[in-house]
Parts: sequence; structure tokens; C-alpha cells
Amino acid sequence: MNNYIKFETKRDMDCISVTWNIATVCNYDCSYCMTMSKDGLIKFNDNYQAFITLLKRIKAKNPDKKISLLLSGGEITIWKKLPLLLKECKDLGEVYITLISNGSSSIDWWNKNIHFLDYIVLSYHSEYANVDHFSKVAKIVTDNNKYGQVSLMVKGDDFDETIKKGKHIHEYSGLTVIPKFLRVNFTDTLFTYTDEQIKYFKSEPRFGKNTTYPFLKLKITATREDGTTHTFDTIREIFWEKENRYKGWKCWSGIEQFHVWGEHLSTCQGGGDWLGSIYGDYELPDEPCICKKDMCKSIQDLWDCKKMKY
Repeated sequence: MNNYIKFETKRDMDCISVTWNIATVCNYDCSYCMTMSKDGLIKFNDNYQAFITLLKRIKAKNPDKKISLLLSGGEITIWKKLPLLLKECKDLGEVYITLISNGSSSIDWWNKNIHFLDYIVLSYHSEYANVDHFSKVAKIVTDNNKYGQVSLMVKGDDFDETIKKGKHIHEYSGLTVIPKFLRVNFTDTLFTYTDEQIKYFKSEPRFGKNTTYPFLKLKITATREDGTTHTFDTIREIFWEKENRYKGWKCWSGIEQFHVWGEHLSTCQGGGDWLGSIYGDYELPDEPCICKKDMCKSIQDLWDCKKMKY
């Protein structure tokens, strides 16, 4: 540990981040995925107007800022109401949408809805994905001049074959492919990899150039007790160095970012302060919260807000 007392994120574009994990319904059942992300206990709720109201309230409270919206599941492209939600979000103005998907929906679905999206993260899961269909979906992203990436989920026992498929996806579509290591329940504990495989992940591999959309470009600067600073090149560097422990610190979650899990609105993912249901009464905070988590597991929580020890 480096005795840091402050982490501060600076984006190229001033915005509030909002993440909505819409449902835990998924058409895959990957062995390494957390049960809570695929158990189906949170169903799709067609009353998405409550979420639109939340976005309107956040915009009213922050009139000079844009909204960076991340939509995920489960697998949300199987929800029939998703295109309607996407359109209403865009109609609010200055809402930039990132969608996370396993890419399994039809080519027709992607052709009809790609124009709503600003950034697309396609997660390749070798246990279920058809590499030819997936590659065609990835090409729709590049053919429409959209920003995006493929998150290549790599298991240790299928390492070489998955990396080979990742290279094929990039060569076919032109979309950037980033191999990802897998963590047990999003903790610091990794699934089984060889030393060589871990060394490979630490080299920050990618097939293709960095094509980060402007609203996602950022840097995280950490300040030590003596006033010196360090700028992290990647979020994953924070995980590798285990600098994601902020329990007892002030955190600007709930001011600079919000998270909705199904209907539950909170300041951040995985244990933030619960603010209420989006279908009921809730207040948006004016002051930073005190972190109660032993560790910050979420990439969004790490890159979206400021944290101070004192």
C-alpha cells in the first residue's frame, strides 16, 4: 500500500454517471458468473418511466452536467421494452448510453437499435457464444462508426482457444478486443491461472487500438500523505495493486454517480447507501457518504467519483 489519502477522477467530459442493472434475467448460465447476476429474481419491469423520472431529477439537480448512462443485466437485449427505454433516454438530451451485452440477440435487433447507443461493450463468453454470430454483431458496431470494445472472458483452462477466438473477432470486425481475467464473485481472488497467464493479463493486452469514447475518457490521480501523486494508467492497475480499500473514507458516490439494481437506488454498486426504490420516495444526497465496504469491487465505483481519507 502507498499511504494514499485521496483518489480523484477527472473526465474529459463533465458528467454524472448512472448505472442501471435492469434485471438478473440472462439467456446464458456461465460457470464463473455470480449467481446474483443471472438468478432471474429481478424481472424486467415494463414500467421504465420511473427510471426516466430519476434521470430527469438528476439532470435538474445538475443542470450543467451531462449523463453517462450504463445499462446492463443479466442480458438486457432480450427485454422487448429496451428499444423504447433507449429512445426515451436519448430524447432527454445529453444522455450518453453505454450498453453491456453478450451479443446473442439477432443481427436484425442490432441493426435496428445500434443508433441509440454511444458505446457498446460486447462480452464474449466461450461457454455459450457462437463466434461467427458474435463477430457479425461486432462488425455492426464498427460499420456504424460506433465506439466500443469486446470484453473477452478468458478461463485458465480454455486460455489459448479463447485468445485465438478473440483475435478472430478483431480481425473480422475491426472492433477492439480486450482479454479479461475472471475474479471469484468480483473479489481479489482470481480463478485458476498459470503464472504465465497472469503475466499476460498484467501486460494489459488488447487486439486493436484504444477507442474510448470521449465521455468515458478519464484519469485517476492518487495523492499520498506527503503530497506526491500517482496517476493510474488503467483501472485494472488499481485492482492489481490492491488500492481499492476505502472503508471509512469520504466518497462522492451519490453525488457524482448513482446505481440502480432492479428498482433499488443506491450511491454505488455492491454495498453503497440505499436511497430508496425508484418506484417510491427517495432523496438525492447533497453531501458525500462514508464508505462502509471492505473493498471497492466495481470498476464503475472506482472510476466515477472522488474518495478522501480525511
